[in-house]
Amino acid sequence: MFRLFLLFTIIPATELWLLFKVGENIGLLETIYLIILTGIIGAAMAKREGLKVILELQNSLQKGISPGTKIIEGLLVLVGGLLLITPGILTDIFGFSLIFPLTRKALAPLIQIAATKNLKNTSSNGFHMNFGQMRAGPGFKHPVQNEQDVLNVEVETTNHQPEVEEK
Repeated sequence: MFRLFLLFTIIPATELWLLFKVGENIGLLETIYLIILTGIIGAAMAKREGLKVILELQNSLQKGISPGTKIIEGLLVLVGGLLLITPGILTDIFGFSLIFPLTRKALAPLIQIAATKNLKNTSSNGFHMNFGQMRAGPGFKHPVQNEQDVLNVEVETTNHQPEVEEK
């Protein structure tokens, strides 16, 4: 409850106060230009870094590497892009830190460790989630006992060309 109060009241009030202070120091129009500029730069960076993360994710999946950290990096880019689109000084600083590759790559493993620890704590309270190795589903556990249960489908591949009438 306190986190929601902080998120929806204290942070926006602090952002407004900071924007007013910046506006007093550099001027109203310059502050508006700064807000628009950070939104444009943030959207472009989020797009570029998001595409990089998607390509890295595809490469790691093709190599058989666990995609956990790359998925978290993708989420960080998404959240960072959303923060950069919203006007404010603190949200811009935090958004840029989530999109910038060095800080994002440093934060992703920490978030993964915290999420894993949180899942382990919730499993001790009666809630259990398993993110282990993939296993065969129910269709693969029970092999066919007799051939009467098997349906053979044969596909006829012929090269039919439409007939054209000549006049």
